[in-house]
Formats: sequence, C-alpha cells, structure tokens
Amino acid sequence: MGRIQTAVHSLAALDLEPDELLARLNDTAISLAQERAVLPAGDPMPLTGSCAYAVYDPLAQTCTSALAGHPPHP
Repeated sequence: MGRIQTAVHSLAALDLEPDELLARLNDTAISLAQERAVLPAGDPMPLTGSCAYAVYDPLAQTCTSALAGHPPHP
C-alpha cells in the first residue's frame, strides 16, 4: 500500500485531471501486481484497493473527481 500511496502523491504533483491520474495509477498497480505474481501462493497481502481522487479549483469554484476500485470479492 505504501508504494501505491507514493505513486498517488507523485502523480498528484503533476496536476493531472482525476481520470488521467487514476489511469496512470492503474498502470502502476498492474506493474506491482506483476511483481507480486512471483510470490508464493497464499500471499497474506493481496493487492486490492479503492481510490477516490478530487481536484477543487477555488477560483473557478469547480470540483472534478474520479473513482476507482477493485471488484467485490466472491
């Protein structure tokens, strides 16, 4: 989770629109999942998460947001 948080903070510094930030974060999560794929079966820390990201512009008085998440567990 720490690596995902670091990625969000880094991407937020680029002043991306929320949908673009989440698209890039998805690419990062896919890369991390591929790294974790080599771990032994029964990994106690599966890579799942949800994210809500919003940008508020006080001058224009607008708020733009995007949501992303993992599918529900069966």
